[in-house]
Amino acid sequence: MSNCESTQVNWDPYDCIGCCKDAPPNKKQETKMNYLNTNYAVACCPTQTEQKQEKMYMVDRMEMIRDEKVQDLRRRFGLEDDEAPRTAEDFLKRIEDKQFKLRDKTSWMTTFWDRVQWRDPAKEVDQDGFNAAYEELMETFANTMDEVVVLPEVDGLAALNEFKALN
Repeated sequence: MSNCESTQVNWDPYDCIGCCKDAPPNKKQETKMNYLNTNYAVACCPTQTEQKQEKMYMVDRMEMIRDEKVQDLRRRFGLEDDEAPRTAEDFLKRIEDKQFKLRDKTSWMTTFWDRVQWRDPAKEVDQDGFNAAYEELMETFANTMDEVVVLPEVDGLAALNEFKALN
């Protein structure tokens, strides 16, 4: 009797993801579909799945942190506009302070407001600087992700926190 049979009340051997020693092959894998039925996975191997869930949480968290860092780089190197004003007062202040640029008219622009870029005109776009910083960030991200996936959860979390603290 496999671990799956002893822990799953309504166990269907073909829905087990194959984590148990005696589990039969998954029919879904035979048809080259890659679905993971987590209900059976949790019932099959609670310890292994808890570890996988912790790892997946850290992987998801790493990707969120990476996305935040990329967004920060885009702002830092002038690739992102500022947020549009939300109040009439803020709108007037931004106009008075000339904190906007007008784009060249293109075919997709249908109104005057499509041309407005809410950004400091003095802030230049530095695509080369962004590309260099992005490459460095992605290399660090890949190395840290390797640590998060391969190392024990405690060490992976430490690596995640180090990555998060980078500027």
